[in-house]
Amino acid sequence: MSCDPFEMALVHRGFRRELHDAADLVRGVTAGDSKRAAVVSEHIDFIMTAVHFHHSAEDEFVWPKLSARAPSRGAELTRMDEAHRTIDHACERVRSTAVAWAETGDPWHAEQLVSEIARFVPLVDEHFDDEENEVVPIIAEYLTAKEWRKFLSHGSAFVRAHPRRGLALGGIVLDGESAETRERFLGNVPLPLRSIFKTIGDRVYAGYRAQIYGSE
Repeated sequence: MSCDPFEMALVHRGFRRELHDAADLVRGVTAGDSKRAAVVSEHIDFIMTAVHFHHSAEDEFVWPKLSARAPSRGAELTRMDEAHRTIDHACERVRSTAVAWAETGDPWHAEQLVSEIARFVPLVDEHFDDEENEVVPIIAEYLTAKEWRKFLSHGSAFVRAHPRRGLALGGIVLDGESAETRERFLGNVPLPLRSIFKTIGDRVYAGYRAQIYGSE
């Protein structure tokens, strides 16, 4: 019984990059530009939704199996569960502040949003570090390859529910990765979605990135 959960670090890396860039995106919006504020706010909400979806999949498909098979590692798993709740609460504060800001582009709300993001990002960084260092090795030991693919398929459900943004999320995860890593990652994606991503994924991601960050 073993699997290779290398995807965890890739997904985390994509989330980290977007979250670390979020405050600068907010600061870059001209005071009162509600149209641009709405674009940035929707992007932040998208990343928050993706993080929550990722954590929900862990809660449903990963932690229960590890708890049953590795009871001696209960402290690590409890810590993961508590971190998810803490992150969820912080996420809601970011979301609500972003919504208020998007309505008017008001600079006071922008400052509040930057402050909420500044509190949120270290929570996620600490959790991701803890998960990669302490829990990924447990996953590798106690989950089968089939069970790990079932967890990954939950991510595919996100793509089906949010087609354009799901493809953009694939681009975020694979941005800057080698051709070998991309092929390895996509090898565990269900064939229909793999084909779609290989056909239009990079184009969709490029368009999404241009919308959020402009021409680079």
